[in-house]
Amino acid sequence: MLTRRNSQPSAADGTVLVTAPNLKDAYRKVRRDFGKDAVILDTRTVKRRHELGLGYEKLIQVTVQDEGAPRTAGTSRQIRDLPGNARRPLVPSPQPSASTPDGDLPEAIIRELERIESLVRALDARLVEAESRPVAEDAGPMGEILLAAGARPRTVELLVQRFVSETGEDAADRSAFLEWLQKHLRAGNCDWEGFYGCHAFLGLSGADRQDLVLQTAARFQELGRKTLVLFLFPDNAGQVRQLQTEAARHGFDAAIVKKESLLEQTEKYLSQYDVVLMDL
Repeated sequence: MLTRRNSQPSAADGTVLVTAPNLKDAYRKVRRDFGKDAVILDTRTVKRRHELGLGYEKLIQVTVQDEGAPRTAGTSRQIRDLPGNARRPLVPSPQPSASTPDGDLPEAIIRELERIESLVRALDARLVEAESRPVAEDAGPMGEILLAAGARPRTVELLVQRFVSETGEDAADRSAFLEWLQKHLRAGNCDWEGFYGCHAFLGLSGADRQDLVLQTAARFQELGRKTLVLFLFPDNAGQVRQLQTEAARHGFDAAIVKKESLLEQTEKYLSQYDVVLMDL
């Protein structure tokens, strides 16, 4: 059960933010803490990065008019700041006399919650479908390489389109594509502040790829981020020894994967880390 400490002032505007895993819990908490006449100003979905580990969690955040702030009519529910700057009129709150399986929530609110949650699920499904859409056949060999490295199909499609439109070259021209990537997508332009998640490092054997991976891992460890280096299919024992030495020196975790069948087994451990660097 959520506690009062999950309600927090959002600003000096007389509002309080209530956060919960879903709409039903959020509205139940609002009703419990602020009463049946609480004025809800805004309801939205927010994403919060896991404190330790990869990925995000989705939460429902409800903005409630604080008890001490000037109030609108006590039996009204106001929604503002809807997508597209749309506005909805004040809607009378359902009467609390209706009985529900939940006991403390009116039936009309339960129906509204179910409707909104259904819309959220539909939107999530559309996003997944858009991201998994196959790339056009003219993506070229470089597009196929990026896909094999784990890039999203939509990202590859946009990248290829941008290359063709800016250079006028054929997407199948590997050397021209590589030259364009090196000029416009330099990793040196990035900073470390928002660098989280799982990242793969690609490069020829003579490009000092392993040194870059190890230096990056050491940097993240200095920043206090729990870091794992996955070394996939090492060529020789010297590379393995270098990884072990640097991991012991800087304190980051390291794992060596010698077979493809073992790679899938590592997935369950990735959520324990802020950053995972894959040396390919």
